[in-house]
This record gives sequence, C-alpha cells and structure tokens, in this order.
Amino acid sequence: SEPYLKNAQGPLRETFREMTGDPDDLSWLNYETIASRWDQWANQFIIHYNLDEKQKRSLLQMLNGPNDFRITVDQLPEGLKIPTKGGAKTYVYYDEANKQLVIDGQNHLIPAEKRYLDFQLDQMDQSDPVVKTFRSKLDSLFRFSSRLSYKERLKVSLQGNPSRAGSEIRSKAQRSEVYEITKGEIEVFEEMVERYETSLGAAEKPFDYEHISKQQSDLSKKRSELLGPVKGLDAELKDQATRLLTTSQLARGPMQEQLAGIKLIDTMTMWSLVVIGLFLIAGLWTRLAAFAGAGLIFMFYLAYPPFPGYPEPPGVEHAIVVNKNLIEVLALLSFVFLPSGRWFGVDAIFHQLFTKKPVE
Repeated sequence: SEPYLKNAQGPLRETFREMTGDPDDLSWLNYETIASRWDQWANQFIIHYNLDEKQKRSLLQMLNGPNDFRITVDQLPEGLKIPTKGGAKTYVYYDEANKQLVIDGQNHLIPAEKRYLDFQLDQMDQSDPVVKTFRSKLDSLFRFSSRLSYKERLKVSLQGNPSRAGSEIRSKAQRSEVYEITKGEIEVFEEMVERYETSLGAAEKPFDYEHISKQQSDLSKKRSELLGPVKGLDAELKDQATRLLTTSQLARGPMQEQLAGIKLIDTMTMWSLVVIGLFLIAGLWTRLAAFAGAGLIFMFYLAYPPFPGYPEPPGVEHAIVVNKNLIEVLALLSFVFLPSGRWFGVDAIFHQLFTKKPVE
C-alpha cells in the first residue's frame, strides 16, 4: 500500500499520505534519523539472536567503527618523531607500554600525519630492517584504518559529499563571510517536492496535470538516485550482520519487524480483508461484516477519487459511478439493508434456533 498511499489524490490526499509516516522519503536523507534507526535495529538484533560478546563487538564495530586500530611494533626507528600516548593531540601515537602503533578509530589518520611519518622514514637508511618493518606495518595499519564503518559511510554519502549536501565558499580575508553557496542534490530534491505540491494544489485544467505528470516523473527519478545508495547501505549492513550468526542462531528465524507506519497499515489492511471475507463467506455477523467491508473499500475509493479537477486514477477506477470500488461498496451495503443471514450461513442457523415460531 506504500506507493498507493504516497501517491493518493483528492481532498483527503494529505491524510492518506501522512499515514505512511514519511510520504516523501525525506527521512532516508537525514543522517541522524538513519543512524538512530540503525542503533535501534542493532539492539533488537543482539537480543533476538542472543549474540555472544565477540559477535556483539563485531556488530557494533561494523556499525560504529572501533575505538582505535592497533598493530604491534617492537621497536621504533632511531630518531623517528612520533607522539606517545597522552602527548599532544594526534590521531596516531605509539603505545610504549604495549609496544603498539595506534591510530584513532573515529578520526582515522590525517593524510598530513602519514606524509610526515613517511618523510621522516625517507631520510633514514632504507636498508635498516627496523625502518623496513616500521614502514611496512605503518602502511598496513593505514590501509586497515581507512576502512569506514557503516555510519561513517552514511555520513560521507549524506553530509560529506558536496554534490549531495551542498557546499559553502568563504572569503579568504573574512572566513565568516560566505560569498558562494552551492546547492546539493538533497536540497534540490526538497525543492522539487515543494514545487510539485504547489503545482498540484494550483492545478485546474488538463494541461496543468500533464505538466504535473512530468514533474512527478522527474521527482521519482531523483528520489531513486538519492535513496538508492542509502537503502543499499542499509541492506548491506543487515546482510553483513547476518553472516555473523551461527546455524543455531539462524534457526531462530528473521527478526519481527515493528508494526509501525506503513507496516502497521499493510498488516491491518490484510487482516481486515481476511477476517471480513471469512465472515461473509461463512455468513456470520453478515451485516456487520458487510458494513465494515464497505467502509474499508470506500477508503480505497477516496484515496483515488475520480472527481473532476483531480488527476485521473490508475487502473479501472476511471468513473465517478461506474467504478470498481464504488460498485463493491454499494453491493456490500445492500447486504446491510436487506435481511441478510436469514436463509444461508451461520446467521441463518442462529436465526432458526433462537427465533420463536408463532403458535398456531
């Protein structure tokens, strides 16, 4: 029902769209929202599959990244200037107590610091095995630390990419003065949504809706371009997390999704159709079931009403009266106002059992 509700038309359009919780998918382009959603998912994943400490640590490092990256270095090249733990603020230091070269896990290694260390090594004797070993381990640690966590990849995609997030160019003389602002694709998408809604609200004639149809097509294309990478990251994270599980943990089955937003609507709609249909087939509480079914299908009718002045609905819902949904509503209402359940079904049995026959 998601595309059906998000593209609803008519006077109740906003009501139906808001039922989805995020009618324009803008939450997928907000780093804080997705990061918070991933945190909640990770907690549920840990509880559902009862992860052990090693699995839990791997999952959280995959999501948030480690506190630091370490590699054992027994001896530093003589004369190498490198901060030690507790020294000046740096993203790389040497832990003398544990004989380890450490790179900060959240900020990684600044390229300038890597060049600074490489420059020092270049001035040393390249045949020295200590220099060779240190350079090899530094390069290995640098490559390893270059791996980004899923949250970092998400931040790069949504906030670190100027083509998406936009950018500001400031004056060299006065850094506080912004003299050029470049719009990102996310801001452009938000403006496209706003223009589409404005155009839809002001449309009156058929050619207006032809123009709106082109706007909607461009909007859908831009939405796919922006949401595709983010949803791809979301799917990749969950796939990688599943690979941490053992066979016995996989036997627990998939996590049960929270019934909220569109999932809740889909579940309620499916069960409503099933229950109402079963009652009508069995002839149990026929009038009540028919009335409930008429109300449900009438909601479908109102989501895409074939009223003059609104875009033409898709499919066969093309006329105000000769309309599949409306005809079904009228047919169900006929059961409400006719003596239904008196001849067949469970209601008929109850009617025969509990209705007193007149005494002759």
